[in-house]
Amino acid sequence: MNRIKEIFDDYIVVPHGPVDPYGLASTNGPWIVGSFALWKYLKEVSGIDVDWIYDDIDYVVNTEEQGNQLLTFFRQSGEPETMLYEGIYKFKKAQVNIKLYEDIRYRLHVHDIDVCQVGTDNKNFYISKSAFNSINKNLCRFTGNTFDQERTNDRIQKYVKRGFKYTD
Repeated sequence: MNRIKEIFDDYIVVPHGPVDPYGLASTNGPWIVGSFALWKYLKEVSGIDVDWIYDDIDYVVNTEEQGNQLLTFFRQSGEPETMLYEGIYKFKKAQVNIKLYEDIRYRLHVHDIDVCQVGTDNKNFYISKSAFNSINKNLCRFTGNTFDQERTNDRIQKYVKRGFKYTD
């Protein structure tokens, strides 16, 4: 099977209105991925009253220009800035990943934990089938895309504390 088609076919698209409090996310990027997207999906689509809050809003980009615009926006906000990893900048309320992704699903595909494979273009939620199933069963699973086992273990613990049951 074509690997790109396989990745794209793995995602459920759920129409939903804007969720980005800054109004920066859009269909062509930047996009929001990770815990904020999951939190919004749980609250606004699933109607679940979650008792945890996201850490920050994780933005990913499609173009260098989008990355520069996001960095400029958050730098002008006066929030402290830290480089977490190469190409990933942390601000108080946001994280900006300036590595380029052609489509939001490519970025979601590389998450190490399935419940993090949720993203939004501020018009739709994109959710891997594994994440969709885990969310509905209140589980979290490894995706097989672990690049740093220690960080993955920390993230598993974070999601277990958020009420997800870890399963292989």
